[in-house]
Amino acid sequence: MVRRLVRPTRWGALAPKRPIREYLADHPSLDNGIFYGLCVVLALVIATAFILDNRYHVPPRDAANVATRIDVPDVRGMAASDARALLERVGLRFARAEVAVGTPGQVQRTRPGIGRPVPPNTAVTVFVGVDPARMHVETNRP
Repeated sequence: MVRRLVRPTRWGALAPKRPIREYLADHPSLDNGIFYGLCVVLALVIATAFILDNRYHVPPRDAANVATRIDVPDVRGMAASDARALLERVGLRFARAEVAVGTPGQVQRTRPGIGRPVPPNTAVTVFVGVDPARMHVETNRP
């Protein structure tokens, strides 16, 4: 026969008199308190992890991809042909020229915006200004 040595607790008992489930069954308010306390602690841990992950999350970037980004040059005020030449010289593609209200014949803006870092060979749309009176197109032709 093997004897098991049990170390007495500071209250002098060798083992709990009743299992914890029975004790909590007799004290339901304590059981609810423990349950809600654990729920609150779990919610705080999850919320803290979520906040820290979103606040300090830096998306992984490939070093080669970052180095090859090109800022869209400022082509405002240029003619469309000059803007096309400059875009192609820096490594971007000229997608098309669209009309916009502004000084006739001059580039008003680009898409993607001026100064925005984009990958090489990105298509850039140039908006060329026209006289507002010429923008009206009649749709009811006989």
